[in-house]
Amino acid sequence: MAPKKVNKKVVILSHSCEGTVGIDDELFQWLQDEGYREAVLVKFPFVHSTTGAIRTEIARSGKIYRYRSLIKFYKPEILSFAKDFLYAFYYCLRFGRGADLVIGSNNLLTTAAILARKVGAVKKVAYNIIDYTPRRYSNGLINAIYYWLDRRACYNADVVMPLDPAMTRGRAEDGQLNMKWVKQLVIAPFGNNSHRYSDQDYAVADRKKIVYMGGVLKNKGADLFVPIAQSLIKAGFKDWHFEVIGGGDLDFLREAVAKAKLDSYFTVYGRVQDQAEMERMLMSCGVAIAPYYPEDKNNFSYYADAAKVKVYSGCGLPVVVTAVPPVAKAVEAAQAGLIADYSADDFAAKINSICTDQKVYAKYRQAALKFGRTFAWPTIFTKMMKEIFPNA
Repeated sequence: MAPKKVNKKVVILSHSCEGTVGIDDELFQWLQDEGYREAVLVKFPFVHSTTGAIRTEIARSGKIYRYRSLIKFYKPEILSFAKDFLYAFYYCLRFGRGADLVIGSNNLLTTAAILARKVGAVKKVAYNIIDYTPRRYSNGLINAIYYWLDRRACYNADVVMPLDPAMTRGRAEDGQLNMKWVKQLVIAPFGNNSHRYSDQDYAVADRKKIVYMGGVLKNKGADLFVPIAQSLIKAGFKDWHFEVIGGGDLDFLREAVAKAKLDSYFTVYGRVQDQAEMERMLMSCGVAIAPYYPEDKNNFSYYADAAKVKVYSGCGLPVVVTAVPPVAKAVEAAQAGLIADYSADDFAAKINSICTDQKVYAKYRQAALKFGRTFAWPTIFTKMMKEIFPNA
């Protein structure tokens, strides 16, 4: 069935690490699927880049046009941000002229779009807030400048869309934002691809396979992996396997596994860049863990809309998660998983309580599937656009 035609042009400006898939990519694809007149995705280099180029894709009349910036660097950061601001404004004029909506994924790009709106190049600007940490930069002056710019973006955007309201609430509690000046729309959380899969796709799950997907870092709980395994064995739950998907400090993890003589229990894959392949790997597992470190408010996860939890649930996985991300309480309320202390023994106990009995596990799994499907990307984006364009 051909998509309906939507006579709207939408531009997405995002800082994006090469080799990852984010809300920007998902929205760009959805706009095409829905038949929007034109969709533009501009991805500015972030954290890692092979060339340093700003990558632009334009979807128009069923065709994709691709461009790369002539200036190509992403370090030093300050110079790169200045370059990105100028390019963002220029691209709003060159590629975005007449756009009904420009969505910026950070305050710098959003401010450039606001400037383009002021000169009449675009019509509406949305600030899609994807994170918050009270102290973004160790340098106090740079941190103050960053949050001054953030306030300008929040106050002047036509709509502010945090992935989770905790991100703007945290800003307000820390004196960084006055919410009465913010036009907030809280329907832009991170989603998943559950809409792409049938019941048969989920039938391959093995409840004795535990999985972690994400950055293999100590502040993401990697220091707990081996102790969790040891606690499971001590508790008598021996017929299981631990799968780890993601980049990071893999040498640290592999050395810890080898030292504990647990090689037969672990498979450490590293980064899997193909999203569909990664999701198939997740769906073959039985339970997922998300051990966010709870003691650091400056950890991005403290205020985050925990993407991995949404992806886990979209793959039908019950989740054992610490109480750090706001979504943890929703997981527990939906009986789609359990909240654990940041403790190997408690994680092991919660995994055991979900997986040991087949009937109990089946209930958790069905609840996880139901919970995950509420975050399907089309559901999220449809609601978002209806709020932004109520008369469309």
